[in-house]
Amino acid sequence: MEASLGIQMDEPMAFSPQRDRFQAEGSLKKNEQNFKLAGVKKDIEKLYEAVPQLSNVFKIKDKIGEGTFSSVYLATAQLQVGPEEKIALKHLIPTSHPIRIAAELQCLTVAGGQDNVMGVKYCFRKNDHVVIAMPYLEHESFLDILNSLSFQEVREY
Repeated sequence: MEASLGIQMDEPMAFSPQRDRFQAEGSLKKNEQNFKLAGVKKDIEKLYEAVPQLSNVFKIKDKIGEGTFSSVYLATAQLQVGPEEKIALKHLIPTSHPIRIAAELQCLTVAGGQDNVMGVKYCFRKNDHVVIAMPYLEHESFLDILNSLSFQEVREY
């Protein structure tokens, strides 16, 4: 068979558990990334469905955070003129109590834009879905900062 294909094998390919493990890990990571991207894409589609007016104003690029009471997305404002503006869209979970939502909005509007509190640019509501649009600020993850500190620095923080 080798001669008919013009291929000559000098040595049989050696089995390498380490190489195979690295290939498997790389393949697994790629599959996890694809799965995560598919989930983010689905979340973005659901947000557009829940609050359709967002599609008139924003192009949602990515999901950048998630907590107990909300998810945060990176979007760009679809402006007619001027530079592209990055916006953080905070989608409050629909089961949030209206008083909690009102309190959060009040805090952000009263203290927003000063003393390290992000201000509110817009707020959208459709039925029980609320989305707060705020300027996006590039930053490091709090956990990354926390993990870089010594125990004493964490205590002082």
